[in-house]
Amino acid sequence: MKVKCKNCNTDLKGNFCYQCGQKTITGSDKTLYHLVSDAAHFFMHVDSKYVKTLTNILTYPGRVTKDISEGITVRYYNLTSLYLVGIVICFLIPSSIIGFGYLNNPFDAQLKNGFFMGWKNTLAESAAHNRGIDMEAMGREFDEKLHGYGKLLAVIIIPMTIPIIWLINFCLQWIKKDHTYTAYGLGTASLEINCIVSYSLLLIIPVIIRITRAIFNSTAMIDPMIYAGMIAVVVMIYLFFRRAYQTNWWVSIIALLIFIVGYVVAMEFYRLLSFLIFI
Repeated sequence: MKVKCKNCNTDLKGNFCYQCGQKTITGSDKTLYHLVSDAAHFFMHVDSKYVKTLTNILTYPGRVTKDISEGITVRYYNLTSLYLVGIVICFLIPSSIIGFGYLNNPFDAQLKNGFFMGWKNTLAESAAHNRGIDMEAMGREFDEKLHGYGKLLAVIIIPMTIPIIWLINFCLQWIKKDHTYTAYGLGTASLEINCIVSYSLLLIIPVIIRITRAIFNSTAMIDPMIYAGMIAVVVMIYLFFRRAYQTNWWVSIIALLIFIVGYVVAMEFYRLLSFLIFI
């Protein structure tokens, strides 16, 4: 007697349906022991993949993108999930500890810095006048909204980075004729680079600075550590292009420079968007 998949009614050959992938549930699968052991295995498996993928990204930048573009995916944690997990961790850690300021500038910083500061000042004054409040009250409202919801905006950095990666990809095709990256590869590259930037600048470096400050009870080392952290991130992105795109050093430097300029511009538009949302 043929056994059919209860999900798609396909004839089964083995414990898993080759059509939809559903597992055939047997009597032993319905025990409490199986439920507990399966859950433990799942979380241990996810944890190990998470740590392995993040370690690869930070110590061998570009390897994950190169492997995924070649069809090697099972050994890595999903990069979208990896990035979102980082954002969740940022939510759990107080803003005073992590370095989220480079993304979400407070009200005063928005009005005093950046490409659009003149327009922002005009917009803020108009909004304050329409609400019948002064600029100080407007700033308090803005910073409260930014503190409460600003971290959610970090997810839009991924699509904002893809055009930069596309431009780099387009330029590399003129230099390296055999270079081809699909849209999927560009998305993967954007995710890995943003994981490098976010985990380094938002979590790892700020936590190291906090620990160092607590141990030595001094602020003298903060600026040098920030500069050293920024240099480390730049080096990692350079190594990303060398490994992911299999290019020589000078081509990787060109890609790095294009990325830095593009990322600075993207961050200005990101801050403008956050200003328009929370004003």
